[in-house]
Amino acid sequence: MLRILLCDDDLSYQEILSYKIREVLQDKLQMQASIHCVKDLDTALQYICENPTDILFLDVMLQEENAVNRLMQLQSDLQNVPCILMTAFPVETYNLSEIDCCYYFIKSRLTDEQLLRALKRAINFSAKKDPNIELVRIGSENYAVNFQNLLYIETFNNNLMLHLSDGASMMIYCTLKKFSQKLPPNFLRCHKSFMVNMNHIRSFSPHCFTLSSGVQIPIPPKKYGEVIQIYRNYLLKL
Repeated sequence: MLRILLCDDDLSYQEILSYKIREVLQDKLQMQASIHCVKDLDTALQYICENPTDILFLDVMLQEENAVNRLMQLQSDLQNVPCILMTAFPVETYNLSEIDCCYYFIKSRLTDEQLLRALKRAINFSAKKDPNIELVRIGSENYAVNFQNLLYIETFNNNLMLHLSDGASMMIYCTLKKFSQKLPPNFLRCHKSFMVNMNHIRSFSPHCFTLSSGVQIPIPPKKYGEVIQIYRNYLLKL
């Protein structure tokens, strides 16, 4: 699920754009989004500091202040969050080239095609900036998967089921051996059919891991000692 922050002091436009974003993501990319709305840049920056954020939609003019002027001094506070700028006053975008944004549109001229291009560009931007994000192809569509939100992977008949921390799951056609080459070292293959994210292990007992979601992942009795030792060594290195 994409985590989107929308910063605009026009409450009616917040509602309109939130609806459009959800509609385009669902219809064109088969993705869901959590959208949080704020009215000023200070609140937006505070939210980004305290919450994982995948995309920022930012109005250029906020309460008669040009947000781009502020961002020129505060780029580091965005923490590599891709920014999509929007405005109802194109004349106020004279300084647009001074900041790193991945897309820009005029509110009154926004089309679904433009919004789709903006979202795709921001998703690709996130994948390049964050080493935990991988673009996964399913059929004809590409999905951004954050490995930190991946609880465990289940494999059967050269298909993988990716189970995410928000309760969602997605199936891809790939072998676990090939897919595991993309994974960071916090993933452990504890069973021939399962790989777990060790950051989400809540407890273990003979013969299973219990994850933060409550799901139990089996560990073969013959491999139990070896698997638990790998997990203990990982914890010692944290």
